[in-house]
Amino acid sequence: SELRYCCLLPIPQSSSMVTPTTATALARQKALAIVPKFTAATSAISSIIVIFLIVYCRGKKKTTYHRLILGMSLCDLTSSVAWFFTTWP
Repeated sequence: SELRYCCLLPIPQSSSMVTPTTATALARQKALAIVPKFTAATSAISSIIVIFLIVYCRGKKKTTYHRLILGMSLCDLTSSVAWFFTTWP
């Protein structure tokens, strides 16, 4: 029997081996690999914008509030980059 490859996973050609649950499982794996990229990229871009606004605006580095927001944005940027690279080999 012939095998096709989709995302480096063999997909059997015979109809008896491909069930709706197999197709659903493959679709779910693809979605779980792709969706974190979009959310992590959006979060990282937003964190970078907040960091630049705090660092380059006068007077914002002096208040406790802005220092806390800066620290939270730096932590969020780190975790967003980590989430972005989770599903890559």
